[in-house]
Amino acid sequence: MRITVNGERAETAIKRSIDPNLWNETKGCPKSGYPFAEELNQYLNQIRHQIYQYQQDLVDKNLPVTALSLKKRIPESKR
Repeated sequence: MRITVNGERAETAIKRSIDPNLWNETKGCPKSGYPFAEELNQYLNQIRHQIYQYQQDLVDKNLPVTALSLKKRIPESKR
């Protein structure tokens, strides 16, 4: 997963994989119609939601929001 904030990028593995031929690059999710697609989409949405919550938490605390600071907030169990 890639997190980008103001052009700064941080990447992390999320302990899931997929055949590149089954990935929709435009949408950033698996192509529909495959048994695992919905499960993987739900997992990705959970992580995205957590990252948005972390971002809002940093903003609320007047702390700088960086790609690295958001990446560090993702629990080890999910990366």
